[in-house]
Amino acid sequence: MATVTIQKYTGKNKTSYIVRYKDPATRKTKYYKTFQKKKDAQQSANDLRALIDNGQMKKVEKNRVKREIMTFEKVTDSLILVWGKKLERNKLSPDTFEGYICRANVLNNVFGKKLISEIRSKDITKFQDDELKKELTCISQPVPI
Repeated sequence: MATVTIQKYTGKNKTSYIVRYKDPATRKTKYYKTFQKKKDAQQSANDLRALIDNGQMKKVEKNRVKREIMTFEKVTDSLILVWGKKLERNKLSPDTFEGYICRANVLNNVFGKKLISEIRSKDITKFQDDELKKELTCISQPVPI
């Protein structure tokens, strides 16, 4: 019989349920998934228990997809590729594409080397406040009439 546990975690604003299991090969407890609802966690724990009992550990490992840790620069590079493809298919105008590139470069100068998970709302607010104080070359200035 597989050992699968559900741990309740109560944070400031919400409660989550962490599903963990004991690996039959190493006998170490491993993280599986986190759920917002207890019902979902129980269902997943039952499914996981069945997989482990039937010796289908490969399916368990397949369900645990590791997320890649990305910098802001990596994200903007991938967005630029998407925008380039849209430009090629005429789903994006050249002016819009150039505007996106310009804004992405400005943001990369500030946030480029930071991990996405490290960027906080206060960092964004500070950036916005700083940008309001200085003139951006990317934004066209209104022409006085």
